[in-house]
Amino acid sequence: MFKDELRRSTLFTRPADTVDDYVHKLNNTLRQLLDKVAPTWTRCCHPQKQISKWLSAEAVDAKLARRRLE
Repeated sequence: MFKDELRRSTLFTRPADTVDDYVHKLNNTLRQLLDKVAPTWTRCCHPQKQISKWLSAEAVDAKLARRRLE
């Protein structure tokens, strides 16, 4: 899909006249296509305080130590 979209983009259908214009068009086209094909996403993390509600202080410390060692 990415390759097909790239070939249909203005980068190929209406190429730029100068190197600077081409680089600008290349960056914009690639950014738009990547946002469409593979959008960025964020992960939601639970604050440490919520975890400590269910775990004892010793369990929280052990969990943090394990993560540091990983």
